[in-house]
Amino acid sequence: MNTKIQHKKKTDLGQTFPIRLMIILLSIALVACKKENPVVLDPNLNGIVRELIPSDSLNDWILQEFTKPYNISIDYKYDAPRYPFFLETNYQAVRLELVKPFLISFNKSFIEVFNEVSGSKSFIQQYSPKNLVLVGSAGSVAGVADGYGTIFLFGMNTNSVSFGTIYHEIMHTLNIRKGIPPYFTEISLADYREADWEWRVTANDDGFVSAYASRSVTEDMAEVFSNFVTNHDRFEQLLQNPKGGKKIQRKADALAQFLSQEYHIDLEQLRLQYETSLQ
Repeated sequence: MNTKIQHKKKTDLGQTFPIRLMIILLSIALVACKKENPVVLDPNLNGIVRELIPSDSLNDWILQEFTKPYNISIDYKYDAPRYPFFLETNYQAVRLELVKPFLISFNKSFIEVFNEVSGSKSFIQQYSPKNLVLVGSAGSVAGVADGYGTIFLFGMNTNSVSFGTIYHEIMHTLNIRKGIPPYFTEISLADYREADWEWRVTANDDGFVSAYASRSVTEDMAEVFSNFVTNHDRFEQLLQNPKGGKKIQRKADALAQFLSQEYHIDLEQLRLQYETSLQ
């Protein structure tokens, strides 16, 4: 009786051994493939899927700090095929040694600021631009938001990129998603100058925080936001302007209402948290 049982077990083992061997080999193959495949991000984060193949320590760090938690890719290499304007305008790539220090500051004074004020990572995961392109050369403007989740920051090699630019550009992204409320638009509706804003020396008197703000309502709202958060001392001075100060205050109030109603973000708390991040 015992002999038959032992013989049966031996026979079963012989029959199942090839199957077990195949499973082991398949597992090894899958592990090997996993190491070589690009990282595919969660498609539920803002509906965007990106691939990033770490090739060095900087890319590994970017992957862990920005791409995995927030689905944000960082482009810092000279990528003319992807961005043809690099060739058309002779832009230069950012110097490699400047990339990580800038991104550390970007994380501290932008991402973590919104995380703290909103109470979670979900705001940045959902609303932050998904592709940050760092350009070494200066451009005709400090930054550009393309409307499809990409922000270009120019002048990295001359340290001319300010957080005001980044906050300015994210406001464009928020406006693209939710629009600009009429209670903001109506404040200076008849005063915008698309063509000759560069020579508008009376911009502050006319109720704008900068000449560039007088170009359009979209630039106006972005400039109010960036100045209120990142250059608040100057913003307070502008409020003292006897001609344009009241309009600027109305715009700040309208902006605060917009952020609170549409995004549950407290503008004043955002400013205070930003200032704390610089300490």
